[in-house]
Amino acid sequence: MKQLILGTLLAAVAAPAAAQETDCQTYIGRTLAPLEFSEVLSSLEGEEPKGAYETSEAYERRLAEASNRANVGPVVLRKRWSSPRPFYNADKGKIPFTADNFGKRDRSFRSLFRAELRGAKRPLGFVIGRETLRESTREATNGFGAKVTVEQTYENLFAIWEKPIDYDESPFKETRRRSYRPIDFEVGPDSARDIIEHGSAAFLFAPTAPFVSEGTNATEATFRRPMETFSKVTVLHGDVHCAFVLDSADTVRLALTVR
Repeated sequence: MKQLILGTLLAAVAAPAAAQETDCQTYIGRTLAPLEFSEVLSSLEGEEPKGAYETSEAYERRLAEASNRANVGPVVLRKRWSSPRPFYNADKGKIPFTADNFGKRDRSFRSLFRAELRGAKRPLGFVIGRETLRESTREATNGFGAKVTVEQTYENLFAIWEKPIDYDESPFKETRRRSYRPIDFEVGPDSARDIIEHGSAAFLFAPTAPFVSEGTNATEATFRRPMETFSKVTVLHGDVHCAFVLDSADTVRLALTVR
């Protein structure tokens, strides 16, 4: 029932024939109705993890069957700007968007996919949001007796995941495959202010089995970086088709194709 509700909802919010369109540029100028992460999550039921006595082939077949049963179309999923936020270069009249503006943080949820990220691989996925639960500090001492105060953060982290990609590969087709150079978006100052202060990012995202994964992730403190983060991670699985920049009216101003 949850998946049926989602399928009905997606049909209402996604642009017409979204599943058939592969050119993300056709969305420029369209006004969308993005969903929040919690709305999509509440409409999906995760598939059981791979069993101890289940072959990889049987597991992949089960996932494919679950995706076919669900018949879930694309959803427009909102990601609000967070650190690092986009900025406006007034002298050039451009906003230089980077992959990190869209939540391309590689280490925040990779522990859930350690087996798939062997070798020089990183996740093709995006952090959609964070919710800080509490913050604290502790005192630590290194091997030479030097003391440091370690800042600790406990949080909920929400992300979307598609597949592993090469370590130095750009997530967007509009850039060179090995390039992480910013994507310059020419825009006037008033529109730039609207996008940065009142707009958001969004993704055209089609959920696929196993739909939802949950786990934990921790980053260890070092003497030079005395910070620890303990994350409860919730990940939605699916195909990430496009990344959008939306203005305050949720109109697409920039569209990028995800590899």
